[in-house]
Amino acid sequence: MSDSFGQSSPAQKKGLSTGAKVAIGCGGVVALGLVLILALAWFAYSKYQATMKPYVDAGYVTVIDEVKIYDSPLDSPIIFIGQSLTTNSDSMGILLVACETANINGTMHGDLDVLVSETLTISNGAMVIGDLNVKGAVQRITIESGAVITGAIDCLAVETIIVESGAIVGGAVTGKIETKNIDPDAKVGSGLPADFVLPDSPFGDAGVPALTDESETEDDNGEGDGDGG
Repeated sequence: MSDSFGQSSPAQKKGLSTGAKVAIGCGGVVALGLVLILALAWFAYSKYQATMKPYVDAGYVTVIDEVKIYDSPLDSPIIFIGQSLTTNSDSMGILLVACETANINGTMHGDLDVLVSETLTISNGAMVIGDLNVKGAVQRITIESGAVITGAIDCLAVETIIVESGAIVGGAVTGKIETKNIDPDAKVGSGLPADFVLPDSPFGDAGVPALTDESETEDDNGEGDGDGG
């Protein structure tokens, strides 16, 4: 194109169309979303590994199965990941990482720790010689009549907990619980009855291995290095 003096005007550059701009913007949003998803996945995996490590270091055996029923004694503590777990005999400590339904029907000689579960039932006649620690989220916990937990129940996030008449919980029931239904005839927070006799452990002197507190270990190592300097 020429101007009035016969000189050619420089061609105007065409900008991006509206559609192209929208496409670039959507691509940026998608990329940002992927980065956030990866970051959240990494964070969740890191938390999972940090939670599992003390149990693995203590000798807990990892069991991954859809449905697991133990009719014979468990001679080692376990980390369970699956749909359903049932113990009908003696067992040592258990960590439920992800489990829809868990039924404790026998005697557990150690703590019961839970990360994620829909329902957890301590059945009539069952006993947990230790604490029940909910370290994640559980929808419903039922302590049936005749069931015993010698220690306390500590809940990070529980929707409903039911302690039926005749059940015994030696320690307090504490933590974040949306609905707490404790029958007046249940014995909670007052220790074990004077005439209560704990059963002998079939595992002898083995016992449940103690969990290592990673933060304390790091502090101890740090203090040791400082003293050495």
